[in-house]
Amino acid sequence: MASAKSTSKSAVAATAEATLGSTKSQRANLPCQLDLFFPYSRIAWGYCRENLDKFAEDSPRFTPEFVQGQISLTDSIEKLPTWKSRLASATMSRFNLQVESQSVKMLAQKLKTYILYAYTNKVLSKAALKDAGLSDYNAVGNKWAKVNSLVTSATAFINANLAKLSEKDNMPASFPAELVAAGARFNTAWMEYIAAEKAVTDGTGTQDDGIRQIMTELNPMLETGKRIFIFDKQTRKKFTTQYLRKEVSGNKPGGVKGSVTLAVSGQPLQGVTVSVVIAGELKSASTNAKGMYKLKLAAGTYDICFEAEGMEPLTVMGREVKAAVMGRLNVELQPQVISSTSAEPVQSPSISTQPTTQDMLQQALVEVKSDGEMVNS
Repeated sequence: MASAKSTSKSAVAATAEATLGSTKSQRANLPCQLDLFFPYSRIAWGYCRENLDKFAEDSPRFTPEFVQGQISLTDSIEKLPTWKSRLASATMSRFNLQVESQSVKMLAQKLKTYILYAYTNKVLSKAALKDAGLSDYNAVGNKWAKVNSLVTSATAFINANLAKLSEKDNMPASFPAELVAAGARFNTAWMEYIAAEKAVTDGTGTQDDGIRQIMTELNPMLETGKRIFIFDKQTRKKFTTQYLRKEVSGNKPGGVKGSVTLAVSGQPLQGVTVSVVIAGELKSASTNAKGMYKLKLAAGTYDICFEAEGMEPLTVMGREVKAAVMGRLNVELQPQVISSTSAEPVQSPSISTQPTTQDMLQQALVEVKSDGEMVNS
């Protein structure tokens, strides 16, 4: 079983608040938005590589291996989780731990019932509850070490007194295994929570730490580039923040967004599928409860389809999407019209198809023949 000591919630919250403040301060010093920073870094180092001979003359540290190492570092840092995602992971881990802890405590309540039934003598039952770790059950709460200890004590007590607890069909034969399984799940959840909590408090390996590492070499390189090419304006501008921002803006996704409503009433339509086909693959989004949607797309021209059950499908042909621009496209859908001629005839089950007596008599009169001629009377 786990023996690690868990950090208190208040300590984590305090550390989280301090880290968040540091992160916001750092993000404020970025040359561009976070989602554009990594392509910003790659493009900048690409310009350095294009002019590596000049950089190497200025400082021998600028080698092909050094530049490639900075690009690779940017790629690896981009894949790391952000601090906020780690905090969210710790929050979810704590919730899972509480769920598994509750499962253990519910089984502990069952075991208490089995013990009180098996040991009717008050002195013996009190001693049994103590041996099973149930005497201070109410004090367990969310103290993970105590929950862990409860599982250990309860399991040991069951193994030592299995025959007594099982008399008169008191404790089910499956209960011991059920308790062990719950204890194992709790232990796993506890270890996951400790790891997630540690990742939040120390911040090691997070994307935010990696950004600081990238900036350590990126900023001096850009300053060097501006100094080296002070008399070459065309090359010098490639190492300026303004130029690099303009370069990466083309990498920011554009797309379409807007509303889908019912044509006859203007009512927002939820669950409408908005889709395009790109290189044989479908990319889609759905409208929310307010009828709003957002579909991110690269720059290009698209046929955008709007489909919903009970609605006539609509396709907007040749819609142009510009880089880094989320264009607005509001549409109205018409209710689907069902043709009456296509509907199969419905026969009422209440109408009988059996001939009545009057029908039989009429048929007999029709079939009467006189001199070989049919008489209709």
